Amino acid sequence: MNNTTLSRAVALALLVASGSALAITNDENNANLPFSFSNPGARSLAMGGAFLGAADDATAAYTNPAGLTRLGLEQQVSLELRRNEYSTRYASGGSFTTAPFDPSGVGYSRADDDTDEVSFVSWVLPRDRWAIALYRHQFLNYENAYQTNPIGFTLPNGDVFATRGFRAAADLEIVNWGASFAYNLTDTLSFGIGVSYYDFEMASVTERFDVNFDDLSNLPDVRNAQAQFGDDSDYGYNIGLLYRGSDRFSIGLSYRSAPKFDYRAVNILNNESGPIVFNDRITAFEAPDMFGVGFSWRVTDRLMLNLDVNRINYSNLSDPVDDAFFGGDFAEFSDPLVLSRIKADSVWETRLGGEYVIDSLRFPVSLRAGVWREEAHKLTFVGDPDSPSFEGSETPYANAVLFFPGEDETHLSVGFGVAFPRFQLDFAYDDSDSRDTMSLSGVFRF
Repeated sequence: MNNTTLSRAVALALLVASGSALAITNDENNANLPFSFSNPGARSLAMGGAFLGAADDATAAYTNPAGLTRLGLEQQVSLELRRNEYSTRYASGGSFTTAPFDPSGVGYSRADDDTDEVSFVSWVLPRDRWAIALYRHQFLNYENAYQTNPIGFTLPNGDVFATRGFRAAADLEIVNWGASFAYNLTDTLSFGIGVSYYDFEMASVTERFDVNFDDLSNLPDVRNAQAQFGDDSDYGYNIGLLYRGSDRFSIGLSYRSAPKFDYRAVNILNNESGPIVFNDRITAFEAPDMFGVGFSWRVTDRLMLNLDVNRINYSNLSDPVDDAFFGGDFAEFSDPLVLSRIKADSVWETRLGGEYVIDSLRFPVSLRAGVWREEAHKLTFVGDPDSPSFEGSETPYANAVLFFPGEDETHLSVGFGVAFPRFQLDFAYDDSDSRDTMSLSGVFRF
């Protein structure tokens, strides 16, 4: 057997525990990155994140910088603490059939994890027609860890396969440091612009086991592993407009650009004769950018209603998808057709919320509630693995199961705030099937 033939045989055996071959084209750790475009601040979160048209507190520095001119003439310092509880769904084992493709025999489990963080800090200096702000925002903070069994299937020609069981762990953090400036162009129209410095850290490992196993307490040896790691930075910007049609109605527009980072992806086989590096490349991670329009209507002196409609370009994450397994001298084993079918969809998000102020108390209390719809945006294998385009290949079947479609979710949020002469304290809770968020924030004016 010559070296090329030997390399091909070993490479195709990396990810399959059977007598045949299979290559999974991307690292499953990337399938469920929980980006959230809820605006910072407990006040906004309690109203379902609908805040672009109001933008009337210190979080406007990030949400819609044009709103910074609506804060009066007192300086403000704000601080937010958040707790995020994640529940990540993954394919945990079982089997499925082909021709026709039917994944109903695959079992799915959830990996639960949580993070606590200082999610937002800002300082705002407002003046008569202009304002400036400095802030720090936790753009993303995600950790998870889980473990799977093999998933078996049979091709129409009778060949039997099973994806290797694996254990995965991921840690991804993006922090945004920004400065914003706002100016009143007219008495009814203000403009805002901000510049951001993003710091990116990523560390994930997926370890695939040597043989099939059913007892998770008796793990076999690790056969090969994919690692993704990097520490990078990039600059971005945000712009906003705010039109005040009257004291009771305003419209806001906001756009936030997407930072792009580089990180290293490595795939190593633990072979009897020593480790073999099948992939060692620098690849790109482009976060989603966002455009939104918001409406704020002060129905009465006590009641305000907000509506935001956002376009989130999650497709940035998969344009294109790199092969996590094969590169360099082994790039010929990559399957561009399968890679092109792994996509994240850009989505529309609608957010609706309201605030009612009880001002008859010594310290006014605000009651808030909101609802918003989060459309599925995880990395998904798009297409029919039974298609003749993939005839004879086991790879699309494995990807269709491991990169399964996500589910739309409805978020419900509630919260309250108490306003003191120079200090405001707010609390919020946002609930959904895959993520719960609790927020405590405060604003001090001086």
